[in-house]
Amino acid sequence: CVTIHGTNGLLVQDTVGYETLGHCYFIEDGAEQRNVLDHNLGLSTRWGTVLPSDRNGRMCREIRDGVYGDYVPSGGDCLSLSTFWISHPNNDLINNSAAGSKFVGIWHILHHEPTGLSAGSLPPLQAAHSPMGRFYNNKAHSNVQAGLMIDGGVKTTPATASNPSEYLSSGGARYKPHQNSDLLQPRVPAMIVGYIANKNRGWGSWVRGGDIWFDKSAFVDNGVGLIMASEGTFPNDEGSSQQVWNSIFIGESDNVGNNDGSSTWAVGGVKPVERTWPYGTANKNRGVQVYDGPINVDSCTFRKFAKAPEFNRWMSAIGFAAPNGWHNTPTSNVTGAKFEDCQSRMFLGAPGLQGFGQLSRDGDKTNILHDLDGSTTGYPDSYIVGPDNYLVRNPGCVEKPEWRGYVCRGKYASVFVVANHQRSQMLMYRDEYPDNPTTLKTPGNTKYYMPVVTLDKSYTIHWDGLAPEQLTIYPINFDSGDWVRLGLCYPAGTTFRVRYQRERRVPYAIEHEEVISSVSSLADIDGGDGKLFYFEESTGLLFLKLRANYDREGHNYCSTMGCERIIIEATMTSDEVCNCTAAAYPKYSLTPTETVPMPSFQTLVNDCSGCGAPEPIVFDEGHKFLEVTVFSTESKELQGGQRSYIQIDGVQFDDNYRGTLVISVDALSGAVTREMPFDTQNNPAAEIAMANFIRHMIPQNSIVLVAAADVSSQECLSALKQIGAQEVDDMGLGGPFALVGFKGTVWPSWIRQAHMPAGQGPAQIYTKVPLMA
Repeated sequence: CVTIHGTNGLLVQDTVGYETLGHCYFIEDGAEQRNVLDHNLGLSTRWGTVLPSDRNGRMCREIRDGVYGDYVPSGGDCLSLSTFWISHPNNDLINNSAAGSKFVGIWHILHHEPTGLSAGSLPPLQAAHSPMGRFYNNKAHSNVQAGLMIDGGVKTTPATASNPSEYLSSGGARYKPHQNSDLLQPRVPAMIVGYIANKNRGWGSWVRGGDIWFDKSAFVDNGVGLIMASEGTFPNDEGSSQQVWNSIFIGESDNVGNNDGSSTWAVGGVKPVERTWPYGTANKNRGVQVYDGPINVDSCTFRKFAKAPEFNRWMSAIGFAAPNGWHNTPTSNVTGAKFEDCQSRMFLGAPGLQGFGQLSRDGDKTNILHDLDGSTTGYPDSYIVGPDNYLVRNPGCVEKPEWRGYVCRGKYASVFVVANHQRSQMLMYRDEYPDNPTTLKTPGNTKYYMPVVTLDKSYTIHWDGLAPEQLTIYPINFDSGDWVRLGLCYPAGTTFRVRYQRERRVPYAIEHEEVISSVSSLADIDGGDGKLFYFEESTGLLFLKLRANYDREGHNYCSTMGCERIIIEATMTSDEVCNCTAAAYPKYSLTPTETVPMPSFQTLVNDCSGCGAPEPIVFDEGHKFLEVTVFSTESKELQGGQRSYIQIDGVQFDDNYRGTLVISVDALSGAVTREMPFDTQNNPAAEIAMANFIRHMIPQNSIVLVAAADVSSQECLSALKQIGAQEVDDMGLGGPFALVGFKGTVWPSWIRQAHMPAGQGPAQIYTKVPLMA
């Protein structure tokens, strides 16, 4: 296909790569910059053998020439095939298409340092910290794993006994774009603009890292439209966020595909017609999948998402990753959302449902999403939470059984608990709900827990084994003065050393430390400033107030003065299980209360003015658009002086006609080529003339505009179908009908129609139609 090797500033334009073995458009060493890939097409990229990242699982295990000793590679060493392989972000991708890859369409992969003949030409991590070049108007469809990925890296060191995988094997990396590739300088968001992902079996896009923002993009018929990820704990680039604005998500488009070679062919949930499905008919497809955070979904439109329980299909416009071991953050939010023909806005799942597992992992138990304006739930400034998370519940929460969740209001943050070992599960109780603990297990091989909590409340923490000898506890997303009271279980006779610190994360340093004093009563803790502790021997609870002393800015998890934290070092003389619940409750049980009253339901959730994405979502700089209005009335409106008309770029066509007006416009130039009225009211001959006009007089590659009323003949209906009309049944079009159609060999996505039953007012369309290049 095309390899760019050790080269900067190259233009690759108007090329086609088809059925290549291994990466197709391949930026090789991780040092190449300022190259422009414009208007290229990559099709059917297949597994190859040259690089580990080219190989599938079988090839990965069998090709072992480059490994150390008897090491047998796993799929994680390979499985990174992509049509566009971009190894340094400072390159431009414009107007490209990637279709039918055996794995990924477009992959921004990150080299720790340049490889091959470019080794040593850039400092380590320069690529991973560089701002992204221009990413505009690219498309990815029908790829097996993902349309677009920004995540991961390659191994840049030789195979050794301690690290036996092959040189250039797939590996991990994190993207943190900053000015001049310097983490101490301002962030520079990677802007993904005008990206279109459709019919990718896995994800329309998976991105992980620092600031990565999508604008004016579309995600259609994918397994999952968009996943934005950071770390599931502290973002690696703390203070960054992933965002999507002004974009469209469609679950089941009108493009049903065909059964030849489809992965799965089954009945849809929005319409009872057969269509292609990613992976299988039993799934949990969604538009946006909430994961890690912080993420922001702003001014997006969601269309045609519907559950189909009879097929074990649990589709929703928005959903949480599941099963998920990684923690969520309460600062992830959605605002300005618009839902059209969307039967399933949100679905949290349930244990045992297809695709959800048992919902027993830490992330499953910390699900939370902030609905800033109420456009999703109907309750402004509310939060969507799981049904069993009593750390965030309150008496004012509204149950949403069709979502398998609740809508609550309150002040929420997170407590980040880091242990010095991974021996125990942590059980956290809120004193207002002592019968409903949240049990956390730590994700993967980590040693931390990150429950979401309601601020200004009291909690106790227990273990299913010995308590950790050392705990470091951070208040995450706390502002100055925010607090929670914690009681941590330890054996009788334990002694403590407790410290308060402020931690700077880049570059790492402890900027302040002070020893926390012991006091003799819980009242001292409640009245204190957070720098005191009290050990109650009778219950085994070490009490402290976790309190923030400084404010945060933006998406930062920590304060402007650094990350505040409490370090507890415990010297225990017993190895007993540290579960103090029998002594703690009912002694510290409280009656549940609301801290923030639940608002009234807002009907804007059903018709949110100003919400959703603009249309069309992409205005290509090289495109011209035709601004069109089609306004169609029937005889009743005509008698009242309200006439049908068609308006093109501000020029109105009406000519005092009655019945139907048909106008054709050249799809290349935008010039009107034909204009003809037909008196179709009770006039079969006029309908036949109209059908012949559409079929024989209008040129190919024409935009066809129709303002019609009372069309009923099969000849005329058939002609309308040939230019894009849908669902015009045998009974005809009683009442006004408007159509923006196309005569040609393709079916553009901009085709629109509107039909109103007789007596219910005019049918009208306003749209902007892109002219052909």
